Amino acid sequence: MPHLNKLHWELTQEPAGEYLIYADLTNELKLMEDELLQELAKDKVDRKKLKERNKLNKLLAKIPPFHIKEYDLIARFKETQGGLN
Repeated sequence: MPHLNKLHWELTQEPAGEYLIYADLTNELKLMEDELLQELAKDKVDRKKLKERNKLNKLLAKIPPFHIKEYDLIARFKETQGGLN
């Protein structure tokens, strides 16, 4: 996700109510999270990738249509693992 600033700019340029890039960003977030969850399961997390995921999550939580809420991926992973990690 090296062009986060560009994507943010594109979002601000879209007419109100037309968030065409939102779906692309949401898909990118899901892909990043899937990769990170696999890494978490192996206890080898790419901190740079996690940082980019967190930035994207914060961005999506702040822009319409607000389908994504801001959350901690590692904490959510630990909850699903029963707190074993």
